Amino acid sequence: MRVQDAPGHSLPLLTKTGYGLGDLGINIFVIVKSLLVFDFMTAYLDVAPATAGRLTALVLIFDILTDPLIGWLSDRSHTRWGRRAPYMAVGALAMAVLLVLMFYVPAAFSGLAAGLWVTGFFAAASVGWTMVVIPYSSLTVELTDDPQQRSSLTAYRMASAALGILLAGALFPALVAQFGGNRAAFALAMLVFAPIAVGTIWAAAFVSARPSPARPPAPQPLLAQLRTVASNPRFVLLVVIYGFQTLAIFFITVGIPHAARYLTLASEGNGPMPGAQTLLFGAFVVGAMASQPLWLMLSKRIGKPRVYLAGMLVYAGMLVLFYTQLPLASAVLLGALSLGIGITNGCYQQLPWALAPDLIAETNRQSGQSVEGLANSVWLFGQKLAGALAPLLFGELLSAFGFVSSEQGYVDQPAAALEALRAGMTLLPALLLLASVPIYALIAARLKSL
Repeated sequence: MRVQDAPGHSLPLLTKTGYGLGDLGINIFVIVKSLLVFDFMTAYLDVAPATAGRLTALVLIFDILTDPLIGWLSDRSHTRWGRRAPYMAVGALAMAVLLVLMFYVPAAFSGLAAGLWVTGFFAAASVGWTMVVIPYSSLTVELTDDPQQRSSLTAYRMASAALGILLAGALFPALVAQFGGNRAAFALAMLVFAPIAVGTIWAAAFVSARPSPARPPAPQPLLAQLRTVASNPRFVLLVVIYGFQTLAIFFITVGIPHAARYLTLASEGNGPMPGAQTLLFGAFVVGAMASQPLWLMLSKRIGKPRVYLAGMLVYAGMLVLFYTQLPLASAVLLGALSLGIGITNGCYQQLPWALAPDLIAETNRQSGQSVEGLANSVWLFGQKLAGALAPLLFGELLSAFGFVSSEQGYVDQPAAALEALRAGMTLLPALLLLASVPIYALIAARLKSL
């Protein structure tokens, strides 16, 4: 039975808050895979950038293959706690334990051997994460039939997601520094974050745990159900658009630790700006988190499709401006630009995630099936494919221009490698965001009712 089926009625605050908390824990893993793994291998394990990119991509491609199965299974599950909560509870615990083990690389391992250790535990942790994120995303459709309530749920979710990103992206590096600034410090920092990830995901599972809906799960086989999901062309196009945009954002996040290390300057001119990664990432995430009410208000007044389009155009412009200012020696300017980019990133976080459940619900109505789980695996396909491609392409780009890996964190880099880093995390993402606009134009007019 749903918490609230009737359009126009608000979901309980406890449901919204508890549901939103789940994305805090989910995004701890997102930051590990998009921000930390590549940097950990290249800066602390002496894994070459191209090799680190290939290993990371291999794991994330494997992760994509598990999504449809988890979505299909959760759609067909019946338990006293509902279809989704049991998967989330078990997956959260497995994910957290395996991430800790991933960072506990034996001291004797370096280079490829260390990279393979990370890859094995990273792949296993990804299965746990899939058991969380696919069922969790499906709840947006199950908890309410009201599009405005879905937007409200998404705003709660994305505010919590931003907090998770802030904690993992800004506090994790600070903890690593506090624990010694070496490879062993990563495992200690992960021990701090593991219970946070588990606790917040369990909170979401708790508020959503209830007997399975009265309607039966879809009786279709997996391939037939995939065809049902693909029968909604607007949803499929939105998946493609979001994939382009996520690739852009992952280029930014993969590059942030390197940018903080090599594209900021200490006031005395020796080495990087102290605390640059925490400032850069912290301001970026604070902007995304604080802007959630703004994007929700604009979507109600102007409509989700128009706000989404405008936000992506402004986002691309902010990245071009950032390119012109790098390298930076001013902490104030670094913080201000990062905050501005974060505000536009808030649009990317909220609007597509508010539109997708509306389109999935539309597929349910038109097909007479219940396909939330499998549809969300398709929805995340673009995100996960982008997550696999970003470190692969970024690693190849840096290697092509002579970027040097290390075990000490900072080493001198060739000028060509620094320019590749500068363009790779600003101009290249801006081009990808702009490339998504013509695709979006194909469906924007037909999304006006959402």
